[in-house]
Amino acid sequence: MNGKNLLLCALLLLTCVGCVERKMIITSEPSGATVVINDSWRGTTPYTLKFMHYGVYSIRMEMDGYYPMIVKEPIKAPYYQQTGTEFVSEVLVPKRISDVRELHYVLQKVESEDSKEDVMQRAEEMKQQVDATFKERQERDAERKPIHLPLPEKKKSAADKTEKKTDDVAEKTEKTDSTLSPTTAETTVEQPE
Repeated sequence: MNGKNLLLCALLLLTCVGCVERKMIITSEPSGATVVINDSWRGTTPYTLKFMHYGVYSIRMEMDGYYPMIVKEPIKAPYYQQTGTEFVSEVLVPKRISDVRELHYVLQKVESEDSKEDVMQRAEEMKQQVDATFKERQERDAERKPIHLPLPEKKKSAADKTEKKTDDVAEKTEKTDSTLSPTTAETTVEQPE
């Protein structure tokens, strides 16, 4: 009987073990926008995502007639999910804990689509502004007097150093050869018997 009671208590404890349920509820104004999370298509708003890990999520929403919206949303862990306390909230607390994040975004409506003529006109205006700025800078630069700075001495390369050493050795050899007499220049090597 003792074994059955122990087994029953163990099963009861396992069913009472809590856990943390994590959800993001994403809504938009207007609703019905396409939701893409971390480059993965998910659905349309309102959308509920069950997630496992905290961190930064890239959320993109698109809808015809509205500018696309891209948000880097940081989802920070609550105090009971920090390192060290997460074991307590995941295993030892005998109830389910819900961590629900509600994210609401307002999409901006495109006022009117630009015609080709409007785009070309704005491009021409911008080109004129750039040309005027460029001309102004050229005139200002022409009025400036050049400043002559002394050039730094050229650093000697490894090849220049090697060439100088070779010249020095050749010069020393010539001096040594000219100071030696014919008798001192000849050397004899005696071989042992």
